[in-house]
Amino acid sequence: MASLPCVASRPIDPLDRLRRAGQAHLTERIREIAATRVRYGYRRIHVLLRREGWRVNAKQVYRLYREIGLQLRNNQSAGSRLREDR
Repeated sequence: MASLPCVASRPIDPLDRLRRAGQAHLTERIREIAATRVRYGYRRIHVLLRREGWRVNAKQVYRLYREIGLQLRNNQSAGSRLREDR
């Protein structure tokens, strides 16, 4: 029985590598903004990037924000903080 060739889970896009290279500048800018504006989340950073002239989607900013590791922790409710004895 002949073995089947390995098939990629998604089509190979020749421009994918170029897009990732172009995102290096965007990723660095997101890092800079997040370093100076610690309390800002991805939505506010998206607004600032748009004001600077970046043509960027909010979903793209969210994806890069998460990949960089800047995703903020979720706040605990007051009840879960107070009930540590359980």
